[in-house]
Amino acid sequence: MSQLTVPEARHPRRPSGPLRPRLRPLLASLVIAGLATIGVTTLAAPAAAEETAPSEVVAVEPAPAEPAEPAEPAEPTDDAPPAESSVPDSRTEANTSEHARAAVPAAMAEEEWSEATGTLTIVSAECTTYGGTGTLHYVLSNTHPVNQKHILVFDSDGRLVAESAHDGGTEFDAEIHGLTVGGTYTIRFDLAVEDGYQTIDEQTFTIGACPDIGVSVTPLACSTGDDGKVLLTLTGLVNGIVAYDVQGPDFMVGGSLDEFGATEEIELGGMPPGNYYAYVEWQPYFGEEPAPYPVFDWVGFAIEPCQPDVTVHVTECAAAGGTGTAHVTLSNLVAGVEYFAWVTDVGAPDGTPYGEPQSVVVEASPDSTGTAELTFSSLPGDREYTIWVEGLWEAIPPWEEPPFIGNGGNFAPLETVELFVDADFTLQPCPAAPAKSGTVTPALAATGPDGTTGLLLSALTLLALGGAALTVKRLVPSRARR
Repeated sequence: MSQLTVPEARHPRRPSGPLRPRLRPLLASLVIAGLATIGVTTLAAPAAAEETAPSEVVAVEPAPAEPAEPAEPAEPTDDAPPAESSVPDSRTEANTSEHARAAVPAAMAEEEWSEATGTLTIVSAECTTYGGTGTLHYVLSNTHPVNQKHILVFDSDGRLVAESAHDGGTEFDAEIHGLTVGGTYTIRFDLAVEDGYQTIDEQTFTIGACPDIGVSVTPLACSTGDDGKVLLTLTGLVNGIVAYDVQGPDFMVGGSLDEFGATEEIELGGMPPGNYYAYVEWQPYFGEEPAPYPVFDWVGFAIEPCQPDVTVHVTECAAAGGTGTAHVTLSNLVAGVEYFAWVTDVGAPDGTPYGEPQSVVVEASPDSTGTAELTFSSLPGDREYTIWVEGLWEAIPPWEEPPFIGNGGNFAPLETVELFVDADFTLQPCPAAPAKSGTVTPALAATGPDGTTGLLLSALTLLALGGAALTVKRLVPSRARR
């Protein structure tokens, strides 16, 4: 231990001897201050100075008439501890990260270090609020309660952006907030061991996009009056107040959702044909932080009028020279639309119609079935025909875009829709005309070995030959007599 000595006094009147006891505290203070300047901060106090605390400095003024004389320095007691340095040992940080870390708890040094084990699981890496920041949700498991668990998060450039430490316990479920949406990061799991930290696991993750509220509509059924159906889908929903609204011709429905997930589907029915819009918006609960911008979405959509169906039953021609009849049933007719139907030769819509074209209108009513019956008569048999049916639906009232920001999904509204159907059918030939009464058609006798036709022909032949011979005989004598 370094010691300081005082030079001999030059006063002739005072013999040399030990320093007065009252000056020893002052000397001790001076010695300690001198040692501190060279890096020694802990010093055993001399025995004579034990009455004064180490953190205190006592100032003693010497007598002006009696200058100090040489004296032997104070000797430390035998039981005083040696001086110790408070400069930290650089070896204690030799194995630590280049980044800031939490200090290893001193209590761990008293326990036996466990084997470096543990599991890091990334539960999610996402933005969970509209216009918010990213949140990493991770779980540490199967760790020893003695070891300190250290989590470090680095961005794609290797910069430390977040860290956390976990002491005690074996399972930890935690989150890190404020990460950049769309950013790619690396999470590192370090475990405190006896000589520093050991890396247990590293994983890369990317913060997903923030939720974006949306609405879409899928048509389920066309409409003949008030029977259209759609499936309304709401997406990107987060905790808060979610309200929706659907409006169209003579139709309005909406409300708020009581309980919901990130995606909700709602089936709507009883819709007339025409143009509609669907709207959804989100608001925070009272007292909660609002989003940095209005949260809503809307889309335009249409309920198509149904296309007609046609069924044909025929009555065939019953007599030669007569005609047949076609019985036509129309269905899926849209209320209020005028339809025209006509019959031509097969595949010739512009050909000459058989009879006058017919028209039909189905009125909207609760009892309406959307069907109509038509009859086309005087159709010649042995022919193929086509029944043609057409109508024109018009959007009434015409589409008016709602006062919302955005294009509504680039919706192209309906203005007019052609309704059309055709079907082919055939009439069989009329029956043949019956034979006239009184006319007898002779029948030939049966031929074959048992028939009499051969004998009859032979008899007729002989009779003819005999008559000819007789004539010749008669003529010859006459010519002779001449």
